[in-house]
Amino acid sequence: MTELVTVFEISPGANGVLADTLFRLGIGVVGLIAGGYALARLLRAKGKSAIAFIGPAFLIIWSTFWLAAHMSMAEIVLRTSTNGSS
Repeated sequence: MTELVTVFEISPGANGVLADTLFRLGIGVVGLIAGGYALARLLRAKGKSAIAFIGPAFLIIWSTFWLAAHMSMAEIVLRTSTNGSS
């Protein structure tokens, strides 16, 4: 057996891979937007302590890492969805 054999299929229609990938990217985007919105509101408010910035900063950092971690799967799925339809 000299040819490459895959154990599972990564394609948009296989077992909800596209929906799962879009859901995971949506989580990251919503987290990034929510963290940015909360940070902007804190910057406009007067008299807030430095501790108040921990939550929004954590959310922005977490969502950035979340998006970076799931971007490789999104590239694979979106590349196969455009190649499969043409």
